Amino acid sequence: MQVASKVKKRRRQKAEVFAASKEFITQLCFFLGGAVIAGGAQFGQLRPFGAAFAAAAPFRYLFSASAGAVMGYIISDPGNSFRYITILIAMAAIRWLFNDIKRISNSGFFIPVAVFLPVAATGVALLFSSGSELTDLGFCLTEAFAAAGAAYFFVQTIDLFLSNRTLTSFNQQEIASIVFAGCIALLSLNIFALGGVALGRIAAGVFVLLCARYGGVGVGSICGIATGVVFSLNSADMLFLCGAYAFGGVIAGVFAHLGKLASAGAFALCCAVMSVMSGENYLMVATLIETAVACTVFMLLPKSLGNVLSAVFLDKQDATRGESFKNAVVTRLGYASEALENVSDCVNNVSDKLERMYTPSADWVFDETKERVCKTCGLRVYCWEKEKESTVQDFAKLKTQLEQHGDMDLTVVEKCFEKTCCKQKEIANSMNETYREYLAYKDAKRRVTQIRSVVAGQFAGLSDILKDMAAEFEAYCKFDNGSSEKITEYLKNLDFAVLGCSCMVNNQNRMTVEIEIANNHKGNLKKPRFAYDISKLCGRQFVTPNVSYAGDKIRILMSEEPVLSAEIGTCQYTAYGGGLCGDSFTYFEDGAGNLVTIISDGMGTGGKAAVDGNMAASIMKKLIKSGLSYDSALQIVNSSLIVKSDDETSATLDVGVIDMFTGQMKMLKAGAPATYIRKNGKVLKKELPALPVGILYDVKFSKDEIELNEDDIVVMVSDGVLEQDEQWLINLLKSWKAEKPDALAQRIVEEAKQRSGEHEDDITAVAVRVR
Repeated sequence: MQVASKVKKRRRQKAEVFAASKEFITQLCFFLGGAVIAGGAQFGQLRPFGAAFAAAAPFRYLFSASAGAVMGYIISDPGNSFRYITILIAMAAIRWLFNDIKRISNSGFFIPVAVFLPVAATGVALLFSSGSELTDLGFCLTEAFAAAGAAYFFVQTIDLFLSNRTLTSFNQQEIASIVFAGCIALLSLNIFALGGVALGRIAAGVFVLLCARYGGVGVGSICGIATGVVFSLNSADMLFLCGAYAFGGVIAGVFAHLGKLASAGAFALCCAVMSVMSGENYLMVATLIETAVACTVFMLLPKSLGNVLSAVFLDKQDATRGESFKNAVVTRLGYASEALENVSDCVNNVSDKLERMYTPSADWVFDETKERVCKTCGLRVYCWEKEKESTVQDFAKLKTQLEQHGDMDLTVVEKCFEKTCCKQKEIANSMNETYREYLAYKDAKRRVTQIRSVVAGQFAGLSDILKDMAAEFEAYCKFDNGSSEKITEYLKNLDFAVLGCSCMVNNQNRMTVEIEIANNHKGNLKKPRFAYDISKLCGRQFVTPNVSYAGDKIRILMSEEPVLSAEIGTCQYTAYGGGLCGDSFTYFEDGAGNLVTIISDGMGTGGKAAVDGNMAASIMKKLIKSGLSYDSALQIVNSSLIVKSDDETSATLDVGVIDMFTGQMKMLKAGAPATYIRKNGKVLKKELPALPVGILYDVKFSKDEIELNEDDIVVMVSDGVLEQDEQWLINLLKSWKAEKPDALAQRIVEEAKQRSGEHEDDITAVAVRVR
């Protein structure tokens, strides 16, 4: 208990430190944002955007943003800083006054109005001051409306970035708001200039190129227009930039499919043409230099940034179609699952009714003998009409003899019949023959019933598979078509015949890539390099792919790199030093971020047990890697063992599944011994009673879950380890120190072997340590 409480206390302290650090960084970001944006000028002398940013900040960050804006105004324009500090104070007072009136403060118009009024009021006041440079009412109102508009876009952008949504979930309207806010922020960089070449305009050019290259014509147009409008307001001499950036964004988007060089060239040409309209040689030269630098920076940016932006600018209409398609697939799979379940029930019900109606009993043997022998006898009327009761009793004696001994001869008939029969030999032969037919029918019926049960079970199994597929599709909230197209193109360039590619993102924003290619061996799949390239294309970090083969197709499954890893140790001993071990084990990553460990113990020892154990483990592994759920895979393994031969067969299944993202471990057992877990210095025993596979038609896993943390150890064993007792294993696991899991598994097997005595069994141990 003390160890557990210390762990909880340490976690709580870490969480508090993280929360405090996050709050400090956020406050600092708002302070720096206010300081930087306050330097952005309109018409060369008006700077309303710092006040607009401060007004847009959430109330808890209002002081930091306002303080940053004050510093920015003092540094960038000391002469007019008093006016803008007054605006900040008035705006903060309005925010504070109405903050608790949620009906007003939550209105979308409140923030723009809160900054519009102080800017307009101070501007009008300056109109009556002869010392002010603000001499025109139009400039006054333009500044006030610009401040209100900027505040609106800042509010939208800040709300989006403080939400828990990912960049890829933003729609076109939200992206447009971010673009306008970004353009206003870039305007403040114009204070850094050398010989008329401004850093802000260079950054704006890079911004437009990125949006056009990775967002296409639509996003390029939005970004170009927004950037052009904002930067043209910087000075009357810069009005030509409105056309240059807008035209450049459109044309760069048109040529985006030809690559970065084509987009950059198209943008540079548009800016060069529009710069001629400035009428000033120095502006034309400055624009050409700024455009050249922007294109150079754009060309040098890494591809990984483009992968991220492609996901952000993904056409939401395609995403909507993908969502509709997903819902349609889930619905169809659900209906198909219910239909197959009804088929299974129908097959069983009809079979039961037919069996009751048409299944012969032991009396059929005597009815058939009567039909074959007595029907053609001349004394039939005497035996079956006059002496019917005596004849029935004689045949009943034969029935008892036949059921006890399985056959009869002439002497038996003579002994059982009280009256003389002229066809005793024929009766004996007929009854032996029909009884053999009856036994053969019963055996065939038993086998048919067995197969029918398996087939009916397969209908139910298919129903479960479809349900699992529907649930899996429903768990994915989005399909990234843009990444799928990139991966497909990449594989085609490597000479792979791509049959399908899906990039699915679940509710935790974790992407799973599923690829199907033709097994024609034309392409060379190097797993580490493949994972590296796919990571660059998708802008995410993926692990080495999981590859499975199915006929002429290859299935590749990849998941993002998890936060946890595992060290695995295994050891195995064959009973009496034999060549074939009845235990079979395997472990693998399923391609979805899970580490799967399987131990199967066939019944007994030797070759037969080895076949059963290896068959159960290998089929289970193949089905899990193909994407089936564990319950569905269990039903198929069970059916396979039942129908593989007439001999009695069974095997245990012990499956451990560790989610390497969360540390959650699932334990699934079918007749398997307990699993032992060392957690926080204590050893936990997880025993889950259940029947092995291969015995009954309906089998289910016993299940349990536990959350694993760093340095927790999981030990899975076959029943050969626990022949005597388990306390030694608990003591060993509790005291285990420095060695790796390989040494632990070997020590367990050696100790179990020494304790086995004269009666030996196959022994297997698998140890997993979470890192």
